[in-house]
Amino acid sequence: MPLTPEAVAEISRLVEESSRKGDFLVRNVQQIFAVLKRHSLLQRMRIPPKAVGVHPANRDGSCLVVQDVHELLDNISAVGFEPTRTNPIAIEASSEAEQVFNKQLVESAGGQLGRLELGELKVLSLSSSHTNFALRLVADGAPHKSEVISVQGSLSLELVQKRDPVLAEYVLQGLEWTVIAAEVGQKWPDLLQLVQSSCNATLQKTESELQLLRRICTIVGRQTGVPDYQTVKRQALHSKPPCAECLPGLYQFALRHCGGADAFFLAETEMFLRSHGQSKGMGPSFWENVSADLKKGDQVTFFRHALVKLALSTNLVTATSVKKALAKDALPKAIKADEAMSKIRSMLTGAGVQLMSDTRLVNLLGVTDCTMAKLVLGLSPEDDKKYKAVEAVAHDCITVANGLLGTALVSPWAGDAEVMDAGLQQESSGSQGVQERLRELNPDGSLKNPIELLSAEGFIVGACIKKKGEKFEGQIGAMDDSNVTVKDLKSGGVLKVPARDLLNSGWMVFKPKAEPESIAALQSMGPKKNNDFLAGLVIAEIHQAMHELVKTHDSQKILEGLSLQLKPCRALVSQQVFGKGKLILVPYSWKVCTRSPKPEPMANAVQVQTKWKLDDREFWLQSCNSLPKDSNPEVGKHFISPYFLVGSCEDEDSANMVQVMSGTVQSSVRIPMLKNSKEIGTGTALHILKVKQADEEEHAPKAKKAKTTKK
Repeated sequence: MPLTPEAVAEISRLVEESSRKGDFLVRNVQQIFAVLKRHSLLQRMRIPPKAVGVHPANRDGSCLVVQDVHELLDNISAVGFEPTRTNPIAIEASSEAEQVFNKQLVESAGGQLGRLELGELKVLSLSSSHTNFALRLVADGAPHKSEVISVQGSLSLELVQKRDPVLAEYVLQGLEWTVIAAEVGQKWPDLLQLVQSSCNATLQKTESELQLLRRICTIVGRQTGVPDYQTVKRQALHSKPPCAECLPGLYQFALRHCGGADAFFLAETEMFLRSHGQSKGMGPSFWENVSADLKKGDQVTFFRHALVKLALSTNLVTATSVKKALAKDALPKAIKADEAMSKIRSMLTGAGVQLMSDTRLVNLLGVTDCTMAKLVLGLSPEDDKKYKAVEAVAHDCITVANGLLGTALVSPWAGDAEVMDAGLQQESSGSQGVQERLRELNPDGSLKNPIELLSAEGFIVGACIKKKGEKFEGQIGAMDDSNVTVKDLKSGGVLKVPARDLLNSGWMVFKPKAEPESIAALQSMGPKKNNDFLAGLVIAEIHQAMHELVKTHDSQKILEGLSLQLKPCRALVSQQVFGKGKLILVPYSWKVCTRSPKPEPMANAVQVQTKWKLDDREFWLQSCNSLPKDSNPEVGKHFISPYFLVGSCEDEDSANMVQVMSGTVQSSVRIPMLKNSKEIGTGTALHILKVKQADEEEHAPKAKKAKTTKK
């Protein structure tokens, strides 16, 4: 339906207000959706996952992380798929560029995101993108590590059907999407950012530091003149991302090292990390250190991005190691690595190669950058080739690029090429057998080069040898042109073996079995020393206390006096009159979760007070509500805990529920409950007041008393 002047005026006002102020983001987006629906620009439809791609603006351009998609699928297969926990929002696909973007995104994962054909996408997701791609993985039979739902390393819809029929149904039929008309996105591109930010501010996957960095670059790129930090801060943090404390460092990195208004340096880093990165947080110190300007000379931007790639794709980098890498002692190595990274890209672009058009090339450059960064940091994991200089890494990169692209670039680092360590070469070729060398003989038939021949086949001083079909095992002690001195490993005796015999008589090199290792003292690993085991007792106490509260307050009978309104908005409504203090809701659930302290509360959960002091972990009761799709629930199939369905309001007169704590100050476990603060009549919706932390404490006198009695 075409946009009417009335719709344009109303939506423009709401979009401008949300973008400018950044307040009431979720409410404003819902108001915009109401206007779109009224003008037939918003509709609900169920769409198969293969017809849904990712909008290029999703998560500020960060889109997907392959590892997160697979982890989400593992989590879903473990706990079961619950479609009501998703809020899928999409916009109609409208251009070939969007189709190409998604195809490149899928291809960059090397098969880990399944397959995608141009033209098959009907809509592009703004939320629930990881969930939809998890469904796509199953539909495509993509590679996956979990043996529970995979056969020979590939996902099996048949196994998924047996394990979770609901998940299989949504793999075939797809999620139910709220779809925005294409012309809306073309008219108000900022609206797409508002929509995905509002989802991140509620129940969707939390925003990462890389996503916040991309948002800062986008905001700064739209400003003219000198960027205003306060404006950037207000707009970048309007979705309340958990990594907000990293903003100062991210802001400096965006201004100094992302490439300007186009942020082309960041674009390459993002493309690499989509298939190699992890959704992890490095913290404010990391971003402050990696963005800090050097006192003089080149600012090694390529090397800084290499550190970011390595940090977000491995667990090898810390804020301290970044600071050391850019300090005086290590800086010459960093500069040399940066120059090599720049030279490689210059050679490729000079040969007419479009770096960002080939995901294989982006992955090669990213791996090269990470390898150089590890070399500068002094890191050398066991599964990597042991390089001694960044020039050797650069030479290998050009060699591999020639093979990928069919080019004939001449490496300026050919003289610095390095081969693998001899021990590694022998190990890698051991399964194929040792290639026999030409034997030079003397006129009398003796070997002219015995030591060279023996060394080529692994017979060197210190090597352990044995003879095929015999029990003898020995170690080479010395070698000359005629004989090899061998020490018997069992008796300690010494014998001499003719050099020719070692080559001809079934002798072979072997690695002796390692000496047995044992742990003598086991007490430190016992049940009284393991915090996770001891925390299990606290969890059991929480379950016991919760069940006692359910029995005491007759939670089953309370359900007779309540109903759940589903439309037009969800609300918990009383079906009878409850006198003041007579309605008590217990947060009963079968999920007790633990976690380390975080600034934001756990979603759909309530924190339990305990006497636990062994570490800083928190205990939370998490909602297990499983509601039917319509108003006819099946007995035993669904579950409801009204505590988690009580709404909140900002009007004190409308609030009729307050939070109270179970037990006393001396109780080992205290569970928050909701209690009606006034008489509730029939047909009244239950609400708790949204108040500041200080006001909340006034509603919980027992908790306040515990605070005053602390010694």
